[in-house]
Amino acid sequence: MNGRGVKTVLVIRNFCASGARPLLYETRFTGMDLRTSQETIRQAVRAGLAVYGTSGSGEPWRLGPLPASLSQLEHQDIKEGCFELLLILAELADQPEPALRLLDSAARLRPPTRAYHLRRAACLNSRGDRAGAERESRAAQRLEPATAFDHFLMGKEWYKRQEWGTAIQHFDAALQLRPDHFWANGLSALCCLGLHRYSEAKTRLDSCLQREAKNPWLYVWRAFASSSVAVQIGDSTEKRSSEGNLPPEQVKLQFQTAEADYRKALLLLEQEPDDDLRYVLLINRGLLWFQRQDWDKAEEDWRAAIRLDGRRYQAYGELAQLYQRENRLDQAAEEFGRALALRPQVASLYRGRADVELARRDPTPDQRARALRDLERAIELQTPGSLVLASDHTNRARLLHGEQRDEEALAACEAALKVDPDHAEAHALRLEVFRKSKRYEDVVRCCDALLARGKPSAEICRLRGLAKGELKDYAGAIEDFTLAIALLPRSAMLLFRRGSLYLITDAPRPALRDFEEAIRLDPSNADAYNGRGLAKVALGQHQEAVADAFKALELGEPTPRRLYNAARVYAKAAIAATGDVRRAGRDAAFVVTRYQDQAVALVRESYNRLPAAQRASFWRDVIQTDPALTVLRRRLRAIEPAGPATSADH
Repeated sequence: MNGRGVKTVLVIRNFCASGARPLLYETRFTGMDLRTSQETIRQAVRAGLAVYGTSGSGEPWRLGPLPASLSQLEHQDIKEGCFELLLILAELADQPEPALRLLDSAARLRPPTRAYHLRRAACLNSRGDRAGAERESRAAQRLEPATAFDHFLMGKEWYKRQEWGTAIQHFDAALQLRPDHFWANGLSALCCLGLHRYSEAKTRLDSCLQREAKNPWLYVWRAFASSSVAVQIGDSTEKRSSEGNLPPEQVKLQFQTAEADYRKALLLLEQEPDDDLRYVLLINRGLLWFQRQDWDKAEEDWRAAIRLDGRRYQAYGELAQLYQRENRLDQAAEEFGRALALRPQVASLYRGRADVELARRDPTPDQRARALRDLERAIELQTPGSLVLASDHTNRARLLHGEQRDEEALAACEAALKVDPDHAEAHALRLEVFRKSKRYEDVVRCCDALLARGKPSAEICRLRGLAKGELKDYAGAIEDFTLAIALLPRSAMLLFRRGSLYLITDAPRPALRDFEEAIRLDPSNADAYNGRGLAKVALGQHQEAVADAFKALELGEPTPRRLYNAARVYAKAAIAATGDVRRAGRDAAFVVTRYQDQAVALVRESYNRLPAAQRASFWRDVIQTDPALTVLRRRLRAIEPAGPATSADH
């Protein structure tokens, strides 16, 4: 191929004739907009085809005489290159008829490949010829790729479907047959980017640059790979860095390598300007600055991209995420709005704007409503089955739950779990909705299903134990807390909960052991002291019990619940001390009276600290039904509410 032909075909492939652009667009790597660049691609393809062929006489294109000075292998390369370009042009055709004519031209260059038959099947299907489409599909299935070119085209088909692993297998097979197949190597590098195998992508791009050292796209791709390697290294050492160690030198080196490649690409662009690539470079170099937390430089590059071409939406989207990172939420929402005005069919933009509203500390009803609409639109536009839908449905469920639309919230959680049965946030939110609405049987069922799916979880066992406790299945609740403690043995909270359940089931000795261990693990746990006091008084140790109640009040904030539990310790201690009256006389009677006085005072304080609207139910459902306060019932009448709380009480 002469110099002009090589250059033309290279330009075409750089404009995504190889299928590269869809990957880069989807991974936010290039900032290229496939829809708006299709005409540019068509022009580049036609220019490439014009090097060795002509159009006319009713045919879209026909190969002309090839220079006799070229070798047979070079003739084959030209035919295969033109074959590929015709397939690209057919794929870009607006109607099936011109696409089929282009494919007919391609078939005259070499035997049809599987990719050819698949493209023809798509055209026939678009035309409504179902039988013809099925015939071409069967023909495609019968053809096994045999040559390097066959494998390359099959790799490209899988590549366009973002099946990176399968595509690499075909590209590597092509390289096995033709080690000098430049674009099999180049596209395999981009597959590695899609698979986050950035170091391998760099190695493959190094090989490409040995052949095409003046191709600026290769430097941009390698720069992206280098900065991604830096991020991977940084993520793997984040824990060590958080402990005070300096980031590894490799991170700095990879970022510097990326910067050098961007500089090289810019120098090449000075020689041959290309606004498409410059836009791509600015988008991705801005991402590098963002990764390095150099917010000003990131904003500068993205603003420069907008000045270069304000018709593309990517720079607005990147700016929106930068502003969200800086908590400039109003500006972030505005930038997402500008991006959406340009591309209203991009699900990620609606999702991003919804994230902005969800990030607000106290969103207004209008902001919450917009977030809900944006999530619904993102769900509508997203490819069915995509795992990101699980997060969209869960965020929607969270908004609905906040508006007390719990049935809709539960339905949204179910939709999230249909997409991803292991989505932890959806499970957690569904459990929260059930728990807050006191649907304890549903909580138990949810926990059963979660525990059946995988390894035991202390948190799931805890939630199931709490729900069983509310259902008065105390034995089952104790069993669940025992499982949770086995998984998280140093949890004072779990020990306290199980100890409380032992008290309910009149098992003070195991309760005492749990409370003592909870106190050993957390000496500031006021509730564990009250629990230990209740266990000790049940064992007749009333003096030690009231000492624990006193300690509980000394350590913790005097909440209504904590005050009431201390009152129960004193009331039960008074009952226990009554047995000492016959033996010790007046001194023991004085102790009983003192315990009772303290119990009454603590009940009164607990009652008074409650909101006025809760006092009547607390009196009716708790104080009046507590056996520990039976002997104090007459004395407690002084604080009995006279009737329903009035508006003045509030």
